Amino acid sequence: MVVIAIISLLSSLVIAQLQDARKKARAVRRIEDLKTMRDAIELYAQSGSYPVNADGSAFWWDCYPNNTHYNDFIPGMSAYLPTLPHDPSQGQNCQNGGNAKFNYSYRSNGIEYKIEVQVPNGTMEYCDFGKNLGFEDPVRPCTSGDPAWAVYSPGASGW
Repeated sequence: MVVIAIISLLSSLVIAQLQDARKKARAVRRIEDLKTMRDAIELYAQSGSYPVNADGSAFWWDCYPNNTHYNDFIPGMSAYLPTLPHDPSQGQNCQNGGNAKFNYSYRSNGIEYKIEVQVPNGTMEYCDFGKNLGFEDPVRPCTSGDPAWAVYSPGASGW
């Protein structure tokens, strides 16, 4: 009986540490995805402007509408980044426990751009991780109720 109790205790500790490691891995992945998208957009911009949609709209999500993945959610990026990344919490769909906030978003007016990802609930301890690396969204800082990490051109910091 004592052996079973010790095994149970040890397994619960291992599971807790594994869950923490998964959260940290997703946080690292989000930062790497932001860097990758930023680099591709800057390459695209060497043609004279940042990507914009043909219909003039300036805001896209990788999972909107209908909660399906959009692999070209930043128009024209396939030459620079064949497959755009998706938030690692999404899995095979864009819903995670009924919460569609797990997505990357992109905004541009052709002159400026901003890409952001929400810091999911349950990972607030990692918000400072992105902040310390310079990815805190100035509009949605870690101290807000809805924090995000972002990369952006200088004129888009306030979007």
